[in-house]
Amino acid sequence: MANSDSSNLYELITSLTKAERKTFTLFANLSNDSRKKYLVLFEIISSQKKYDEGKIQRRLTELNILTPLPVLKNYVQEILLKALRFHHDSVSIDSILHNLIMEADLMHAKGLEKIRDKLMRKAKALAKNNERKEVLLEILNKEWNYKTVFNPKEIELDHSLALEDLSKLLFARTMTFNVSLLLEKGEIRDDSLKSEWETIVKNPIMTEERKYSGYEENCHFHHNWMRYYHRTNDFQKCTEHQVLLIKHMESRPDLLRVYRSLYIFELNGLVVAYCQLKDYLNARITLNKILQISELELNTPERNMLADTLAIAYGNIIHGYYLSDFDSAVQASEEAERYLESINIQHHHAAFLYLNLAKTNIYIGNFKKALIWTNHIFHDSPGNRRDDFYVIAWVFNIIIHFELDHIDFLPSLIKSTGRFLKKRNRLYKTETTILHFLQTKLPKSSSKKSIRQFYAELLIEMKEIVKDPYEAKAFKYFDFISWLESKIQSKSIAEVVKSKIKELNTST
Repeated sequence: MANSDSSNLYELITSLTKAERKTFTLFANLSNDSRKKYLVLFEIISSQKKYDEGKIQRRLTELNILTPLPVLKNYVQEILLKALRFHHDSVSIDSILHNLIMEADLMHAKGLEKIRDKLMRKAKALAKNNERKEVLLEILNKEWNYKTVFNPKEIELDHSLALEDLSKLLFARTMTFNVSLLLEKGEIRDDSLKSEWETIVKNPIMTEERKYSGYEENCHFHHNWMRYYHRTNDFQKCTEHQVLLIKHMESRPDLLRVYRSLYIFELNGLVVAYCQLKDYLNARITLNKILQISELELNTPERNMLADTLAIAYGNIIHGYYLSDFDSAVQASEEAERYLESINIQHHHAAFLYLNLAKTNIYIGNFKKALIWTNHIFHDSPGNRRDDFYVIAWVFNIIIHFELDHIDFLPSLIKSTGRFLKKRNRLYKTETTILHFLQTKLPKSSSKKSIRQFYAELLIEMKEIVKDPYEAKAFKYFDFISWLESKIQSKSIAEVVKSKIKELNTST
C-alpha cells in the first residue's frame, strides 16, 4: 500500500454513504464529456479492496487516459468535497448557520439591510435554540460590525451573556476532561487517587445542577457525578444520575441528532450502571437500544463510537453476569466474540471486553484462546490503554502461561511483569503475593502434595488480602480465590465459580 498521503482519496471514497455517492455521481455527470474521466477514476478507486496506485495507473493507461494521476486525484477530491458540502448543506445545523452568516454578509455588501437583518435574526435564533454558543458569538460580532443599524447596548448585553454561557460550557468540558484523566488511572486502590476524585466533586459548580443551564452542560454534570459514584461504589446514585442523563438527552430530539456520539457513549454508561445493580434485564434492554442505532445512517466517528460502545457494553454485561449467572456470562462471551468477528472496525476502547473474554476462557479451561485475548490488550495503542486493565492483563498472562505449563518461560515473564508493575507504581499486595508465589515457592514444589500445600498457603494470604477494600478491587476482574481452590480441589475453575454463584443465589 502506498503512503498515507497517496491513499487519502481512497479513504475518503470508502467512507462515503450510498446517498453521498449518488450526490457525487450527479455532480460529476454535470461536467462535460472530456471530464468524465474523473468519474472513471472514482469508480476504479471504489472497486479496490486495498489501495493500489500501480493498478490504478495501469488501468488508466489501458483506457487511454493520459492525464497525470495526481491531477486527476486532486480534481476528484475537489468534486467530492463540493458534493459533500451540497449533500449536507441542509442537514447540519452548523452548515445552515454558516450559510445564513455568509448570505447576510453578501446582503450587507449590496446594501440590502432589511434582508441582511432578517437573515441575522434567523441565524441568532437558530444558534440560541441549538445552543451553538461559539457561533452565537460570531453572529454578535457580525452585528457589531453592522452597528450602524443595531443598538450597541443591546449587542453588548447579548455579547456578555453569550460569553458567560460559553465560559460555563468550557468549564464543564474541562471538568469532564479531568474526570477522564482520573478514569485512566483505573479503580481507586489508594487514598491518593481517592483524594483526587474528592477534589473534582467538591468544586462548587458540581454541587448544584441549576448552575448548568445548557443542554451539554447538564450532560457533563450528570456524567461526572455518575463516574464519581461508580468509582466510589455507590451504584444506586450512579444509576440515578445516568438515568437522568439519558432522560435529559432524549428530551430534545432536535439536539440528540447533533449529540448522537455522546448519546451512544452515555447509553453504555447506563448499561454499566444497571450491571452494577445486577439489573441485567434493563442492561440488556439498553444494549438492544444501542444495537438498534446501528440501523441508522451514521457518519464515520459515530460508527467508531458505536463499535467501541458495544465492546464496552458487552464487557460490562459479561463482567456483571459473573456475579450471579455463570452460564449467562459464558453465553454473553460467545455472543460478544461473534459480534467482534462480524464487524470490520478497529476498536479503540475494547480492553475491558478483551479482559472479560480472556477471563471466560481461563474459567472454562481454554487457555490458548485466553492468551489471544490478552495479546489483544498488549497490542492496543498505548493511548487507548487503561492502567488497571493493562495490569490485570499482565497477571492473566502469567496465569495462562502457568496453566499451559510454559515453565521455562515463566521466570523471565515474572521478572518483566514485576519490573512493569513497579515502574507503573501498580505493585499492590495482590500482584506482589502472586508473583512471590510463582517466583519463590512454585520452583520448590517437587510433588503434587507439596504444590497443594503451597496453594493452600497462598489461599490463606489471598483471603486476608481481599478484606482490604482497595485490594478487593483486583478481585472484581478475576476470582483469584476460586482459581486457587480449583487447584487444591482438583476441579475446573468453572466448577468452583458456578458452585459459589449457586450458593450465593440460594442464600439471597
